[in-house]
Amino acid sequence: MGLNNIFRMGDKMKELRKEKGISAKEAAKELEIKYPTYSNYENNNRMPDYETLIKIAKYYGVNIQEFTLPPGWELTEKNGVVTEGINLEALNNVKRKKLLDNYEKLNETGKKEASKRVWEMSRLPEYQKDNKNINKKEDKEEKVDIRKAAQEDMDLF
Repeated sequence: MGLNNIFRMGDKMKELRKEKGISAKEAAKELEIKYPTYSNYENNNRMPDYETLIKIAKYYGVNIQEFTLPPGWELTEKNGVVTEGINLEALNNVKRKKLLDNYEKLNETGKKEASKRVWEMSRLPEYQKDNKNINKKEDKEEKVDIRKAAQEDMDLF
């Protein structure tokens, strides 16, 4: 896995390019970068060298740090000092996007099976957000009952 696959710089480039309302070929031409190379940057297959990264950041009018922050992180300014930190909402959006991207890779049978498993897990106390005590005996008995009910309800899918 390359660095661009971690930082997802290409996603940010693509977003900024679309905001400009231009095609990837037009951006590559204006930046004087070969189109296949630019395309690889946008698709997170390659990471540009430092000089090219500066050139791209200037072209899109953003701070170079914005391209090098992992998804879900953001730059903030406090008392004239730029700092970075986690934006939990953005991080959750990234997680949702990855989940949906993986779901979309599945065929119909896989989608049906994934939906069943998520549905079942959402009913098990150990996977629920608000679950506080799963170690009690009655919780374990309830889990068994939920699993049985989940099996019976699988016909919905």
